[in-house]
Amino acid sequence: MSSRNRVESPPGPCVIILAIQRAPGWTFATCLTVAFLSDIYDGVLARHFGVATAALRRFDSATDTVFYVGVTCAAWFLYPAVIRSNMVGISMIAVMGMIRTIYDLKKFGRRASYHMWSAKVWGIALFAGFLALLGFGDAALVPLAIAAALVAQAEGLAASITLPEWTYDVPSVFHAWSIRKRVSGTCNPIASTERSARRSQEFARNKAAC
Repeated sequence: MSSRNRVESPPGPCVIILAIQRAPGWTFATCLTVAFLSDIYDGVLARHFGVATAALRRFDSATDTVFYVGVTCAAWFLYPAVIRSNMVGISMIAVMGMIRTIYDLKKFGRRASYHMWSAKVWGIALFAGFLALLGFGDAALVPLAIAAALVAQAEGLAASITLPEWTYDVPSVFHAWSIRKRVSGTCNPIASTERSARRSQEFARNKAAC
């Protein structure tokens, strides 16, 4: 079990309990900050010790989802008007997430785990939005978090469409396209032979011209 599971999973249920008890804002801020910092240093330590496997990265993504679903439930309980006013954006995030999951399971047989740069921006925006809302009662950053989520979900779907096979830790859709070109060139000997033949013909023509 990863340190991320031990550190971040407890704050998820804790945030819901705090919401039910209507705890003061600093308690929410503490839980969110602990989870956010564990999110950062967990990955750093995993890469340092060489244990950042595909299974661990998938589990890491699942832990993120469970935690922030819990935080969203807490926000709904304490600030239902804020959630209702942003319901269109939240619904779009949920629908795009379901589309991605269905597409990934159908194409790859498992969920994607890209940890894209856009997803990291989303994570920062999500942390800031929930920290402001649950910690200080300020909903100004919630639309920003929703916008970042939509961008990240769209790029993740684009990467899944682009990639020819399941791959983890793909920083952006441009990296996905590079992987696709590399795999296509390696796995298509006919295309490689044709390219070599064209280069040979061009070399022969250039030599004859000289």
